[in-house]
Amino acid sequence: AFPAISTDGLHVTVRANLAISEELDLALRYGAEGVGLYRSEYMFMGRDALPTEEEHYRMAKHVLRRCTPYPVVFRTFDLGSDKESDLIDFEDEANPAMGMRSLRLALREKEMFLSQLRGFLRAGVHGPLAIMLPLVGSVDELEAGLMVIEDAREQLAAAGMAHAEDLAIGIMIETPSAAVIADILAKRVDFISIGTT
Repeated sequence: AFPAISTDGLHVTVRANLAISEELDLALRYGAEGVGLYRSEYMFMGRDALPTEEEHYRMAKHVLRRCTPYPVVFRTFDLGSDKESDLIDFEDEANPAMGMRSLRLALREKEMFLSQLRGFLRAGVHGPLAIMLPLVGSVDELEAGLMVIEDAREQLAAAGMAHAEDLAIGIMIETPSAAVIADILAKRVDFISIGTT
């Protein structure tokens, strides 16, 4: 693989988008400097049971160790609309793309959300961890998501389990409402990502 350097000598950081950890070898072979988006929802699809905290931990640990010293951004599960799982009850909605999905679904299924977050936070001792919340639509949704991340940290601390103390937390801007208040949302997180269809 050629280095990502322009003809005038400017280095450009190129990171991979992954759906499963098996894609990592190819990404690294072609020069990816970490993972800009790990689509964790695929861990919930085509299965008979929900992924456990330990499974989230092992997957994230593997990816972080392989990518160190570069960062990995794990997006919390972006399920709903076109990405359904037989393990979760989805109601019929007039507009599923903007309905009960992504962060809204995670806040409804809080134990499932906490399990994933605890796994990610535990893995964060093995490399530069970032967590991204998908489809944030309002300040209230963002604050609720941040509170669950803090709950996961407190649960791990109470159990005496090692976990990431220093991590980046970001959001995906992919709704009109979030785009309008992007400046307000940005003040509450470490980074934002622009989602497109």
